[in-house]
Amino acid sequence: MKHKDYDEDLLAGLLARNDRSYAQIAGDVGMSRSSVKDIIIGRCRRDLHPRIRAAAEKLPPDLRRPGPWLPREPQGQPGPRKAPDYDDDLMVELIALGELSYGQIARRLGVSTTAVARIAAGHTRKDLQERINVTMRQHLAARRNHPARSVRKLVECTKPNLAP
Repeated sequence: MKHKDYDEDLLAGLLARNDRSYAQIAGDVGMSRSSVKDIIIGRCRRDLHPRIRAAAEKLPPDLRRPGPWLPREPQGQPGPRKAPDYDDDLMVELIALGELSYGQIARRLGVSTTAVARIAAGHTRKDLQERINVTMRQHLAARRNHPARSVRKLVECTKPNLAP
């Protein structure tokens, strides 16, 4: 493979730095911008990567251009996600009542609407499903036995007391 005449050490030094555009590097070295990009992504001239790595290692980390010639910093394993704290009993009660939207329940409990929907559908927190079903049946029976009793009053009773 024939290479055009350009200073490979100059190219390696410029590619290692993160302070110039591909077009600026190409203009200084005497090659096309696409050739510079191809070298950077490793499509061609992978033989230059050890030189670029050596030049990059001499630079302070904030000046280095990231690329395939530099080993990536290990990211580590992400820790387990912490489930949001909410009152299971209140979640069960509000879902079973069916008077509030999932968004309203979510805002009241401090969780996402998706979390409420997934719990209500039984996709997550399967341990709450039986409690939701039993509570829902109890509320339906109470409505049949006491039709004048407003379910809205039950919802008001479950609101957290926000007074100081």
